[in-house]
Amino acid sequence: MVDHETRKQQSLSKFCIKCGDKFASGMTKCPKDGGELMELRQDMIGTTFAKKYQITSILGEGGMSVVYKAKHKYMERVVAVKVLHKHLIADAVALQRFQQESQAASSLSHPNIVTVYDFGIEEGQAFFVMDCLEGPTLQDVLEKQERIAPKEAISILVQLCDGLEHAHRKGIVHRDLKPSNLVLMPQDDGSQLLKIVDFGIAKLMPSEDGKTRQALTQTGEVFGSPLFMSPEQCMGRAPDLRSDIYSVGCLMYEALTGVPPLMGDTSFETMTKHVNEMPLAFKQVNPESNIPPALEAVVFRCLQKDPEDRYQSAAEIINDLPATERPAIRNITIHPLAHMKPAQKKPTFVFPTTIVLALTITAVSSYYLFFWKGPLSDSGTPYHKFRWNVYMTLADTAARSDHNQDAAKYLLEAERETKFLSDRQEKYLKTLSQQAEIYGRLADTEKVQLVTQKIAEVKKERALGDFERLLKILTSAKTASAMNKNMNDAVVNYNNVKELAATLHEDGMFSQEEDLLTAATEVYKRALPPNDAQLGDIISALARCYESEQKMDLAGSCFREANDIYKKSAPGSVKSTKGLLELGIFEKDQSNFDTSKQYLSTALDQARKLPDKQLLTQCLNAYGDWFRQQNNSKEAKALFDEAKAVARK
Repeated sequence: MVDHETRKQQSLSKFCIKCGDKFASGMTKCPKDGGELMELRQDMIGTTFAKKYQITSILGEGGMSVVYKAKHKYMERVVAVKVLHKHLIADAVALQRFQQESQAASSLSHPNIVTVYDFGIEEGQAFFVMDCLEGPTLQDVLEKQERIAPKEAISILVQLCDGLEHAHRKGIVHRDLKPSNLVLMPQDDGSQLLKIVDFGIAKLMPSEDGKTRQALTQTGEVFGSPLFMSPEQCMGRAPDLRSDIYSVGCLMYEALTGVPPLMGDTSFETMTKHVNEMPLAFKQVNPESNIPPALEAVVFRCLQKDPEDRYQSAAEIINDLPATERPAIRNITIHPLAHMKPAQKKPTFVFPTTIVLALTITAVSSYYLFFWKGPLSDSGTPYHKFRWNVYMTLADTAARSDHNQDAAKYLLEAERETKFLSDRQEKYLKTLSQQAEIYGRLADTEKVQLVTQKIAEVKKERALGDFERLLKILTSAKTASAMNKNMNDAVVNYNNVKELAATLHEDGMFSQEEDLLTAATEVYKRALPPNDAQLGDIISALARCYESEQKMDLAGSCFREANDIYKKSAPGSVKSTKGLLELGIFEKDQSNFDTSKQYLSTALDQARKLPDKQLLTQCLNAYGDWFRQQNNSKEAKALFDEAKAVARK
């Protein structure tokens, strides 16, 4: 008799290789993340496996194995049976890693680590048996409520560190700690029991006598989940227990803030950030958070780039947690770091050949990496984007070790890769910028000058391209009779118009700037409400453009129009004060001293009431210069002295 749970499982015959969720047979792609759907293995449900495990349902399936829910035939214990896919039994590496997971977990006996009861090969299928854990993962919890309260986070952190301390003392580094590998089992008293699962890529550290017990993965191979990987893992270096400490910091950062500490657009960009960047402070991520500073300090110590600067054991983390928030735990003592080589503060640079090789092999194996051109906004095959990322990371690593000649070589390779990319030359500019810095260190002024010239040419080319595009949008909007799509496109691009005008002005391209801002003024006078401050900004920019072109009558007219708009839209504001200041300086430069004095004195009066001290300094200096030109040195000196005093504060 097939029970209801089995029928439900059998109706969901496919699973997503990315998220693991199950779907009906008629679907080909995961509606959540677009991942490929593979057939679930239903053939074992209702059978007895290895003569004693009665399979009742499928708990999950992945690229290497499938996990079944089962009941021990004689002991009435509900367990999870993890079975390696049949086609992998002949794969020595896959089989060895599968066996290592069972051996790593079975060698550990701790309330916060999943228990493994059995391992073997039955009818050509490798399997092991472990706890069937009833409860959500931390990832499930975070997907539902985004973040967790500090008190709950500390309870999870204590249990996690308690389990890790046990594993580390046994010489096992997990290497793939992440929210989905932490199961939270509800208890009768309302608490949650944490279980660490998935020791599939765990590494057995060298024993105390220096002999390696077992290590399937060597230095240079990259394993783990990029969002939670330590810098040394990202660079393909051998991890030790302090890599797990870094991962603890990553997952607790996400649990408390709702966002990962570091995340790029691709896995490799994320790995690069882990090597080079520090996360934002909690208040910068969530200004309303009430996370205790002591807890934040613990998380950020875990996230230090240098392993020597992190906690040296999981027990140290527990001892540093806010005492009033800590739940009762078993007695833990801090153990000295045995069998661990100290990290060097400034390691000599070594070409991480294996990381390039491993990632390149992965790239070659996927057809789309070479032929999919990507979105229009960032076209170029993933293969070339990947190679660019590799060379940029190698250059950065070399530069950090003062191997500037090596860094220059890698940057030349990165520059070659940018020829295959089209992202408005963002990557090309970033590469050139790094080159300029490296050539500066090498005191190669000729190459610095050459690279600087390239940067200027690229920026000019980009500016002209943007000019043509935005002018076309504005021209189409000028002929629109009402607020239609063309007019809406112009309004949407308001900030782009302002930024481009500033770029054109900085580069001395005044003719293009005038055409752009003249068209923008005409369009925004129709699209924006009367006396809108945004319109004032466009007209003020046009005034500065006319002034640079020595078209003083037009400049004065625009300065006055902008000032009138600011006065009506935001009287007494910073924007209104800046408008008065600009107009006052313009009139002063035209020797219209009486008119100029009126604007400058009003600007200064308003600036004294505003918190913007930089603006106050500018008003004091401008008015002081007015008195200087009137040969009133006493008043001028008083204003200049006041400006200096404000600037010092």
